[in-house]
Amino acid sequence: PADLVDACAEAGLPLLALGVEVSFGALTEYVLRALIEEYGAAPSRPYGPRRRLASTLVDGGSLSKVVTTVAGELDVPCWVLSATGRVVVGSQPLPEGAGERLAQAFLSARFLPGTAPQPDGTVLSVFPVSKGAPHRIANWFLAYAGEQVRAGGEHEDLVVELAALVALERSRLEAAHRIERRVLDQLLDLLASGDANLPGVVSRLHTLHIETEHGLLAVALAVERFDRAGEVG
Repeated sequence: PADLVDACAEAGLPLLALGVEVSFGALTEYVLRALIEEYGAAPSRPYGPRRRLASTLVDGGSLSKVVTTVAGELDVPCWVLSATGRVVVGSQPLPEGAGERLAQAFLSARFLPGTAPQPDGTVLSVFPVSKGAPHRIANWFLAYAGEQVRAGGEHEDLVVELAALVALERSRLEAAHRIERRVLDQLLDLLASGDANLPGVVSRLHTLHIETEHGLLAVALAVERFDRAGEVG
């Protein structure tokens, strides 16, 4: 549809046209292969487990479920964190203060993957989610218990696949946020124009996941500046 093409062009999003015979699973696996090749690690495991991990997201599963699945296969807890140490998702709660230590290890490590020793003597490893980020501060990273995964081993495959899935999901979320911001701007411009019509407002509210079945209340707030300098002294 022309409006879809225009919306993607305005948001700077790529638009792909595929035949109806192409499944979402096939498309996701193609993207995952490209992402995994970016890390320079060729998958050594059969594609069955990879399809299962990818299908978790394709079928509407959460990123938390994917992380929990990989943590179960690794038999160690895993987390996805932002560069500030905020836990995005995890297979279990992160120990207090560990987020900051992991973030420091991730941002300051000369090479990645790296390790972050903990006060109790345990070691957590950190692994970048995307090598294409302009700087680590703009990246997410994986953390998991134990030393770094053995190069070329089965565990490395799992971590690389998880990183690729997290990168794919983050791209999807960021694209959705860009679209929501654009729709919100359109809604505010429409309301400010004085020409707003109910169907146009409702459709944009639904795009923003705001329910309207129980009615809406619009509130305008204005703050007037005033000078209180004369009250000083």
